Amino acid sequence: MPRTKWFIYIALGFLALGAVFLLSTLVFASRSSASPQTLNDHIGQLKSQEARLLADEALCRQWRDIDKAYAAFKAAYITPTVGFPIFRNDLEAIFTANGLRTSRYSFQTNRIAASLTKMTIRFSVKGEYSQLKRMLYSLENFPRLITLNQVSLHAAGEETLATVSLEVYLGE
Repeated sequence: MPRTKWFIYIALGFLALGAVFLLSTLVFASRSSASPQTLNDHIGQLKSQEARLLADEALCRQWRDIDKAYAAFKAAYITPTVGFPIFRNDLEAIFTANGLRTSRYSFQTNRIAASLTKMTIRFSVKGEYSQLKRMLYSLENFPRLITLNQVSLHAAGEETLATVSLEVYLGE
């Protein structure tokens, strides 16, 4: 009889162990089973998140290099404040090269940042229309950053009088 008792205990133990195994398999399978559609949705979300992260990384790289880009832009296009007399001489050279006579200069400065000043220059030039046209072309192709704000043309006998307003940016 004691043998039968041990046999029953062993059989009940295996039965309980099998039940635990079956229950744990069912619980694990219900948690980890996902439909193909759910998996595809999750993959789509991950790809979208990856694209956003890559775009953010590219933007961070651009901002990280912004100081170098600004320094290069400033060196190439902004006239140094100490170089303003050279700029003024370059303007005079444009007028002379196109056979124009200048009169009435006026300057107005406006500091727009700690190291950047905008100077508005107004002047009048007199000459033939073709000369004025060449002058405007030269100003448009000037190697430094200038903005032509206004150009007014008026007949002055056989010549044309142009009144020009432009802005130049001076950096320190």
